[in-house]
Amino acid sequence: MSGFRDIALDASGDIDLSTDGATWLSVTGAAAIAQAVRVRLQTLRGEWFADTDEGVPYVPDILGDKPTDDQVAS
Repeated sequence: MSGFRDIALDASGDIDLSTDGATWLSVTGAAAIAQAVRVRLQTLRGEWFADTDEGVPYVPDILGDKPTDDQVAS
């Protein structure tokens, strides 16, 4: 787990820069994993232009009118 490293994001999801504004900060370990999970859950399916299958299918699969039992289980 301690080998996981990512670019740090601030509270609004922007890249967190150092005080000089020129250096990207990074997160490691559990904080990096938590950040990756948060980013994944906040990404809607079809939102990312490079891979429209990436993201969580909140609409319509999860927040649709009446999801099937299979859709809810997945």
